Amino acid sequence: PPSFMSTFSILRKGSVDATCGLIITLLSVVDVALLLVLSLSQTVASLFKGVTRSSSDLLLSRPSVVVVGGSFSGLWAQRALSDSYDVTLVDFKDYFEYTPGVLRLFVQPSWLSRLSGPLPRRRNKLVVGEVVAVHPTEITLRTADGEEAQIPFDYLLLGCGSSYAAAP
Repeated sequence: PPSFMSTFSILRKGSVDATCGLIITLLSVVDVALLLVLSLSQTVASLFKGVTRSSSDLLLSRPSVVVVGGSFSGLWAQRALSDSYDVTLVDFKDYFEYTPGVLRLFVQPSWLSRLSGPLPRRRNKLVVGEVVAVHPTEITLRTADGEEAQIPFDYLLLGCGSSYAAAP
């Protein structure tokens, strides 16, 4: 007669086989579900091909923010907004400089690397150029090679500083 241990090992082997079969069935169901989701997403994406920016942005992308000025206020805004918005940083140079410290460079030129650094490019788009016009939905800028370009926006932040007339 079969012993208790041999019966237990047969039952245990049967439960392992049943568990493996159940896992394979569940993974097959998940695979089919993922294929359906992929197919559905491709169908929805094909519906939006050729749709104008204003209607597709509402459904597919984040609002765009153009920040003019790559100094203190512009960089603060870029950092604060880059997680929630598509940020474009516009400045006439591709580096940040700590202007109050520039006088130190006359006596310690080696400090240049401490007083300047490249503008960020990782979480935003960087455009180097001079803004020549501001319109309700876009800015116009002139690049270093003299070409003009338009950059559309949903929101515009002007952090470009100011200049004061000096006595001659």
